[in-house]
Amino acid sequence: MARTYQALAAALGAVVVLGAAGCSSGDSGSDKPAKSKNGSDRTKGSGEGAEGGKGSAKEQAPNGVEKLSAQQIFDKALAATAATPTLRVVVPGAVDLTMDQQGNCAGTVAITPGAPFEVLRKKDQVWAKPKDEAAYYASEEGKSFLKAVPDAKGKYMYGSKDKSFTLGILSLYCGLDDMGVNPKTVKPTTKAGRATVTGQNAVVLKATSDKAAMTMYVATEEEPYILKVLEVKAGKKQEVLLSDFGKPFSPPAAPPPGQTYDAVKAENAAMMGSAEIVDQGAS
Repeated sequence: MARTYQALAAALGAVVVLGAAGCSSGDSGSDKPAKSKNGSDRTKGSGEGAEGGKGSAKEQAPNGVEKLSAQQIFDKALAATAATPTLRVVVPGAVDLTMDQQGNCAGTVAITPGAPFEVLRKKDQVWAKPKDEAAYYASEEGKSFLKAVPDAKGKYMYGSKDKSFTLGILSLYCGLDDMGVNPKTVKPTTKAGRATVTGQNAVVLKATSDKAAMTMYVATEEEPYILKVLEVKAGKKQEVLLSDFGKPFSPPAAPPPGQTYDAVKAENAAMMGSAEIVDQGAS
């Protein structure tokens, strides 16, 4: 589990435009642990009319943002997206998280392709465990971790995102403000036509950031939310989809102490090859 997180880190550049649109403060919730209760999957069948794709947009009130300059569109889109009370962020095959402005976040994050972790964050506290424990603990990485931390199976790793490297990485998308990136580094260059993203009309912006070419899709109806960001850097593409703006989000309840183990102690044990780990609920 303690390893180089290149796949996830590579995806972070594409969400630089969101600034502080992540979790900030607060702690509440009920229901089952670490499973987001967000809306239906909107990541399938995203149409891109201006780029050869198909998509039928629903009729909504136009916001006129497409008449503005590229910089003005970007500024309005950034402000609207950062102000939304709830938000879903999807990086296909890697991240699917729903969050609110009260510091709650839940969903899945896959550090290793095909091996997602269930993640729950409340303020700076994070709980995480493999979504498919049988598959994870059958892998070489899982076997090694379980050998060092035998109490991990069936339980959630728990701790502070600021003290645990693993939980900090897994919950990074939950608090985009924590990345320390400056949205001013994104430079919109031009408007590039129209498109539809998951059935929503959008204006397309071309932009650059940190030597990466970015294509942004901003809603032209209702609020000018950022619907999609496509980043190309060093020949590699990364897509980020944003949806469920303002939709009700009921964060899961935190797992009870008896179903958790200490993240920092587990990381130390994994690094030292020690099996000495104190169950969170044993005290």
